[in-house]
Amino acid sequence: AAILPPIVQAFAHHVMSKKFRTAVEKFLADNCRAFAGASAAEEQDLEWTNIYQEYVAVVENQLEDFCKKHSTPSDDVFYEVQDVMKSGSLDDEFLPTVLRVAEYSYFFEQVTLLADRASHMERANEGGGGGGEWKSAGS
Repeated sequence: AAILPPIVQAFAHHVMSKKFRTAVEKFLADNCRAFAGASAAEEQDLEWTNIYQEYVAVVENQLEDFCKKHSTPSDDVFYEVQDVMKSGSLDDEFLPTVLRVAEYSYFFEQVTLLADRASHMERANEGGGGGGEWKSAGS
């Protein structure tokens, strides 16, 4: 496995921290409705772009906290992360995902999964008669 620069290791840990995940997950949950049933193959709605820009601001705010804590300019962190991503020496699939947190493709994948899950849950909970027959069939 590749040995990561210390700042990239620290950044990966920061992205996986409860504080970071909570901020990102709350934003996605609060904004996922607009993405229900969306597909990356279709034309991108202007509203999605605006929501993504707000998402990036949440991620950047978390990055600023990280940079202050480590006394490191954000550009340095991004360049180090990009170098690691371009090196092709990462064996661990998890790390590239962690380092992609601010990319649109990652955002879109996460927000549509959450939106579709929420949509399925709402449909399952609507009108007691629709799903009741299936549930009782196994009793």
